[in-house]
Amino acid sequence: MRTITVTTPTGDVLTIPVGMVICDLITLHPDAFPTSGGPAITCTVNNVLTALSERLDVNCTVVPYSAGTPEGAECYRRSLVFLLGKVWAGLCPGQSLQISHSQGHSYYFYPSTVDGNSVDTLRPPVDALKREMLAEVKQNAPILCNVPMNAEDLVEALERVSDHDSVALVRSLSQVRLMTARLGDYVQLYHTPLAPLTGLLRVFDLIEYEDGFVLTFPSKRSPTELVPFKPNQLLHDVYAEYKQWIRVLKVQTIGHLNSLCRRGLVKSFVQICETMQSRKLAELCDVIREGRHYLEAVHEARRQSHYRLLLSGGTGGDNLVRAPSINIADTEIKVVLISGPSSSGKTTLARKLAYNLKVVGREPLVLSMDNYFVDREKTPLREDGSGAYDFEHLDAVDLPLFNAHLEQLIHGEKVLAPVFNFRTGRRETRTVEMIMPFRGIIIVEGIHALNPLVSRSIPVQNKLLVFVAPFTTISMDERTRVSSRDCRLLRRLVRDRNFRGFSAERTLEQLPCLRAGEERWIYPHQHRADYMFNTALDYELCVLSTHAYPLLCELSPDSPGYCEARRLLSLLSKIEAINSEFVPRFSLLREFIGGSGMVEEE
Repeated sequence: MRTITVTTPTGDVLTIPVGMVICDLITLHPDAFPTSGGPAITCTVNNVLTALSERLDVNCTVVPYSAGTPEGAECYRRSLVFLLGKVWAGLCPGQSLQISHSQGHSYYFYPSTVDGNSVDTLRPPVDALKREMLAEVKQNAPILCNVPMNAEDLVEALERVSDHDSVALVRSLSQVRLMTARLGDYVQLYHTPLAPLTGLLRVFDLIEYEDGFVLTFPSKRSPTELVPFKPNQLLHDVYAEYKQWIRVLKVQTIGHLNSLCRRGLVKSFVQICETMQSRKLAELCDVIREGRHYLEAVHEARRQSHYRLLLSGGTGGDNLVRAPSINIADTEIKVVLISGPSSSGKTTLARKLAYNLKVVGREPLVLSMDNYFVDREKTPLREDGSGAYDFEHLDAVDLPLFNAHLEQLIHGEKVLAPVFNFRTGRRETRTVEMIMPFRGIIIVEGIHALNPLVSRSIPVQNKLLVFVAPFTTISMDERTRVSSRDCRLLRRLVRDRNFRGFSAERTLEQLPCLRAGEERWIYPHQHRADYMFNTALDYELCVLSTHAYPLLCELSPDSPGYCEARRLLSLLSKIEAINSEFVPRFSLLREFIGGSGMVEEE
């Protein structure tokens, strides 16, 4: 009998038969594969994320992960979605179930017809879906991953369950054989590792919401407890609007996008995406110009007609948003605060917004929160015990001075703004004299901009809080999202290399601290936003693939970021790459890939 050796997290070296299933190995040697936060649900084999249902055939190191880890939590979520897909296929033949977006610890789904349009009535009821999912969990049936299948046979299997977006993706890949995931006779294209048994997926809920329902799941911090669903109507409306828009264009998935690229039609799609983003920027300017009373009119119009491109101004027409009569002086917006996670495009958006506001008669005054950092020795330390400074901590900013200057500026008073020297870690002795110009408006951009403590001196009616992120609406297939987080990470990888000279390895090493900061300082205030601006461009993954793919290939198997790099490479391998020459010079995407025509004013 041929054997191989397996190194465990405890340092043990086990000799096992070739072809042994990983799940069986961990069951036989539980002490050699300890996990915290519950049983193992996935693992890495030689630093590559791998399903526990797979077999081992080479000498390797195996590290298990429970649902209480980032790797395990993602596997748990993907496995629940896979299980939901199987149950839906059995109860709703002829209807497709589409994933839309995440809201907290939940995913929003909606049923649709073959042509992608949402259906009026949800069939079956959510409680029936939940009963069937719990029945599958009780059976503790095996989920098989990485099972090879002939592409044409896979297409037939997908068509039987009305997964036509998956069919489009399979055909766009142009491969004879593909890897699949299976649960009984239910088959899907394999993307990421899934749980080995349905019995591991006990904690979930289904809740009716809007035109569909949400699938809720636990957090990695408490993998046995559900996180209550807290709807964010504004976020939902933004996604719904863009989902309807790409449905009209018939480019809902990567398969459709790949087809556009291969037919030579992507250049026009690029222009359409850029035009849509420009129109939304114009809408934001209209809100700022008209005042907060106009905001509700915009939100209501968005809810009533998701894909309508909203207009306002001096020309007539039935499609124009009409603002109610009100004393404008009481609600004039004097401060715009822009926040969002890393690589959302905040900097370019702020510049574009400044240009557009000048067009409508406002004089923007940019107030950088970076200049209000406290001196280095006063900066809080990270809580991880590393002794490093936590520059993302709210107390790293001199809030009393920042608030005082904001209040003075909107009242027409002169301020002497500080200038922070990042090299010395201290404020310079020189200051910059600032005063609000006639018809002026202050633009503040920073990760803390939505925190109420940052602008507490400004009346609510005189400020607008804007949350910025790439809300990616294009998906891999019916139930495989391309997450906003992945989009931002690809942007950051490319920007770090182009403008900072960082390797992909260094960027990936910084991820844990970066994400911890976002979870603590940005997302808790997302719900405070008055307006959400989607910086995603539905073609951008094709461009980012050209730049990011070779960077990710540089990581060696022993690198801490190798596992994440392999996951991203798997994603990019399914996306048709295009040249950057199609991207306009004034595109927000140029902030990351370079070649921007935006001029940074002194």
